[in-house]
Amino acid sequence: MPIKDLNVGNIHMSEGKTRLTNFIAVDAEDLAALKTLREKYHVNFNTRTTPIGNEMGSDFDLNGYVETH
Repeated sequence: MPIKDLNVGNIHMSEGKTRLTNFIAVDAEDLAALKTLREKYHVNFNTRTTPIGNEMGSDFDLNGYVETH
């Protein structure tokens, strides 16, 4: 079953990761997995949060980040 859109979140911050939003932090392994999904399977990422989340970066362009890093 093809996945067209994927809501990305809860990739927690830890040593060696880069914080992109309050709920997304990536390292080289995470970025490689996201790149595979984007390039090979043409998955569109979004970073929506709950209405009460008021997350910094909820409008973050994860697609653009993955394509340029």
